[in-house]
Amino acid sequence: MDAYTDKGTMVELLMDSGLGRQNATMAVMYMWFRPATTDPYSPVITTMVAALQRELACMGIHTRGDGYVDRATAKAFDRIVGPRWKNVTWGRVFERVLAAKRAGATKEGTMSYLHGMGAIDVTKWCSDKNPQGRCKPLRNICKPMDVPTADLFKELQSELNRAAAVAKVAPIWVDARPGPETLKLCNKVLGTSFSHCDQLCAKADELVTSLKTWNAAAGAPAVAPEGKAPAISRGKGVDLGPADPGAGPSRAGLVEFFTTPLGMMLVAGGVIFFLATRPKPKKKAKKKKRKARRKPRRRYTYTYY
Repeated sequence: MDAYTDKGTMVELLMDSGLGRQNATMAVMYMWFRPATTDPYSPVITTMVAALQRELACMGIHTRGDGYVDRATAKAFDRIVGPRWKNVTWGRVFERVLAAKRAGATKEGTMSYLHGMGAIDVTKWCSDKNPQGRCKPLRNICKPMDVPTADLFKELQSELNRAAAVAKVAPIWVDARPGPETLKLCNKVLGTSFSHCDQLCAKADELVTSLKTWNAAAGAPAVAPEGKAPAISRGKGVDLGPADPGAGPSRAGLVEFFTTPLGMMLVAGGVIFFLATRPKPKKKAKKKKRKARRKPRRRYTYTYY
């Protein structure tokens, strides 16, 4: 903390970043901890990160500003603090960010690390490699964080289904959540080599434009066929019966059978058999009450000095 040695306290460093005296007093104990060892969902840490994001916003660096280290904030720390910013103290991070602000660093200068993609930004979806706020990410599935991003993802999946109809490939389910099936279809139709949904979403607007041009030239259908929704597991080992009634008894057939007089007689006979054959509960023997013994008197020994 070379720049703040004369002030003698981390509280003043936190107050220089815009925190009040009360918040700075609560956060000062974390200034000697490393970001890798602190909880990113702690209210104190989110307050500290929000203060740093406000300083980055003054330099023209766009972040979510919600107190969580998104991809844009991490990229900013990589450029300002260094690629090992997670293993230095929070005090060092605050010092470097404030020093960069005083030096007049801007996005157009040495801080040109943002992913400009036109219609969409990398912080508009949530995934296991790009967590956003309190969104619970799923493995290799990208969740949109706002309505425009969801519409873009739906358009991308619809255009992929149009291309799949021309290539005679099975379509996918349009759910605005690009996952393994979307990656597989995109790699097969366009010849790409995406391995994670983040790579696909980062070029979503470009892929939509390319797919529209390709579909128009190939004569793809105007209405894209949509795939089936993924099956939802209802438990292990649960068999709901075959879909074909001629292949065996189904659940609907069993319900219809037990509503007939014969089925009701079988159910009643089973209940009577269960009640007649179940073991009778054993009676608990009454415990004899013992007379309470009189506690012996405690003898005290006094010693005088």
